[in-house]
Amino acid sequence: MKKSYFKRKWKEFLNSFKLSTSFIYVLLFDVLYVSLAILALVVFGKLAQNLIMKLNALNLQEITNTTLMENQVKTLTSVMNSLLIYTILLLLVLFILCIITRALIWNIVLNKKLTLKYLGKFSVLNLIWLLWIIPFILILSTKNPYSILISSIILAILFIYFTFVLYTIFTKEVKIGKSLKLCFKLGAGKINLFLLPMLFAIVVFVLVNIIVVAANLIVQSSLIALILLLLYTAWLRFYCSSVTLRIAKTIKKS
Repeated sequence: MKKSYFKRKWKEFLNSFKLSTSFIYVLLFDVLYVSLAILALVVFGKLAQNLIMKLNALNLQEITNTTLMENQVKTLTSVMNSLLIYTILLLLVLFILCIITRALIWNIVLNKKLTLKYLGKFSVLNLIWLLWIIPFILILSTKNPYSILISSIILAILFIYFTFVLYTIFTKEVKIGKSLKLCFKLGAGKINLFLLPMLFAIVVFVLVNIIVVAANLIVQSSLIALILLLLYTAWLRFYCSSVTLRIAKTIKKS
C-alpha cells in the first residue's frame, strides 16, 4: 500500500515536469513583474536621493540649536511629506502590479479566463491575506537571532504553502469565504497528503540552490539565481495546483 502510494506521488511529481506553453506565459509574467518592480524601485530611489540632497542642503546642526528658520522648517516638512507620499505610491504600485500579474498567472495555471470579477475579489483576498504580516512582526520582535531565523524560515514555508493552496482553490471557486475555509481545511486538515509533495518540492529547491552555488563559482552573477528562482516558482505553481486539486477531490468524495 505504501509502495503504491509513493509510486503515485512520484509519478505525479515527474509528470509536473511535462511543461506546456502555459509555463512559458507564467514565466514571462513573472519576468514582467520583476522588471517593472525593479523599475519602480529605481524611480523611487532617484526621487528619494533628490529629497536627501535637499536635506543635506539644510544646516541640520543649526536647526537642532534654537535657530530654526521658517523656510528650513517648511523645506524639512516638505521633504518628509514627499518621502511619505513616494513610499505609499511605491507600495501601491508594487501591490497593483503583484495583483494583476498573480491574477493572470493563476488563471493561466488553472486554464481559466481572467475576469474583472475575479480581479476585484482577488485584490480583496490578498488584502485579507496581508494579516500574515502580524506573525512576522511578532517574530522579529524577539531578541534571540537564532529563534528569529528558525521561526522566520518555518513561517515563510507555511506562508508559501497556504498561499499556493489558497490561490488554487480561489481561482477554481472565485469565492473569498469558501476559499479561505477550504484553504485551511485542506492545508491543515489534509496536511498528511501534502507532506510527500512538499518534500519533493523542497528537494528541488535545494538542488536549485546547489546549481546556483556551483554557477557562482564560475560566474559571479545574481542574474543566474534570479532566473533559476523564477523557473522554480513557475514550476511549483503548476505542481502545487495539481496536488491541491487532487486532494480537494478526496474531500468532495468523503
